[in-house]
Amino acid sequence: MSRAEHQQTKRPFVCRSRPGRGARFVPLMVWCCSIACSGVGTLWGAEEPTGKAAGSQKVAIDAALERGVGWLLQQQEDDGGWHSQTYRNLEGGTGVTALVTRALVETPPPWWLQSRPAVRAGVRFEMAHVNAAGLVQDPEEGAADLQLYATALLLEALSRRPELSSPDIVRRLSAGLQQAQRTERNGWSREDREYGGWGWDSPRREDRSVTSPANISITATVLKALSASQTISDETRAAALVFVERCQQRKQTGGDGGFVFTPVGPHPLNKAGWSIDPNGVTQVRPYRTATCDGVIALRALGRDRDAPQVAAGWTWLRNAYAVEGAASDPRLEAGRGGLDFYEAAVLAALLEDFADSCPNDLPSQWAERLLRSQQPDGSWRNPQPGMREDDPLIATALSVLALTRLQRVPGP
Repeated sequence: MSRAEHQQTKRPFVCRSRPGRGARFVPLMVWCCSIACSGVGTLWGAEEPTGKAAGSQKVAIDAALERGVGWLLQQQEDDGGWHSQTYRNLEGGTGVTALVTRALVETPPPWWLQSRPAVRAGVRFEMAHVNAAGLVQDPEEGAADLQLYATALLLEALSRRPELSSPDIVRRLSAGLQQAQRTERNGWSREDREYGGWGWDSPRREDRSVTSPANISITATVLKALSASQTISDETRAAALVFVERCQQRKQTGGDGGFVFTPVGPHPLNKAGWSIDPNGVTQVRPYRTATCDGVIALRALGRDRDAPQVAAGWTWLRNAYAVEGAASDPRLEAGRGGLDFYEAAVLAALLEDFADSCPNDLPSQWAERLLRSQQPDGSWRNPQPGMREDDPLIATALSVLALTRLQRVPGP
């Protein structure tokens, strides 16, 4: 989900099972299976896929969600946070707690009701670390990307569950995110390639770092939160659209609708690399997760499904998945993978939006891949360490989010 540059000294993960916390997560599979097999539809109103195989997969997803959510609840610490035991620079817990909280608030009723007390504690933990600028500040300041990710994920979680916060808190977090945009208020001009986006480091142009340009991942995350909270200003929206469109490889510039991570030239963070065309022009290669984020950002900015930019991005994804299915993205350069669970979560969000035009029964393919990769203890873990998905807290939160969304995708 973020930079390989932030990998720190790692340690073996030891499950912090807490009987007191885990005990309140009572088994729900008898109830879930009775609902799934009763013919009344899915647990929270989406249309149920037809056929015996689809029904069996739904029961399997219910079981996976019970085990995955139960595992997450067992890892919560007494301070209300979730703290990485895999990466020292994530031990502070604000980024991981925001991600886990964000995943739990979207789970369907049985799991949400069980996890609500833990989520409330997680929100209190996060709010205790909001700084004067309205951003969640990691107590150890160990990972530069956590501040905006944590703030945006928290804002979106609170927007989905308003009972967890107050309008004042929502406005405070929203203002902090919008003040961090790379626009005139922070010394940027429209001619700057990073204009309108969000990056990991200081938003001020005078503090610009070549290693941390504005990127489509954090920009899409912020825009989703601002859209969910209905607090985005017209100025923020207009500037963000400039940046998002610059991340898309448009036909008039030799592209085909896909998105890159950052429009700042041939940057190492563009994980699919780049090439030089016969005219000596550098062409940065798009890839799947960046394109998912790009389409999500456009939709968060209010662009319709049939808008040219949205249609071009979704067509690029459809063509890619029609050939590759749920396999890992072959475009990613060696050592730059490790995005599988993040991809599952963001793609599943798009499949809810584009269910009528997704190729090759893609939701079932991705669900099956997630079901196969769940560990015996209920967690997930990516063997590739590049994007921190080898941390089971991160991988499990993303997988729970993905499965929750995949179950909502209408069947054929």
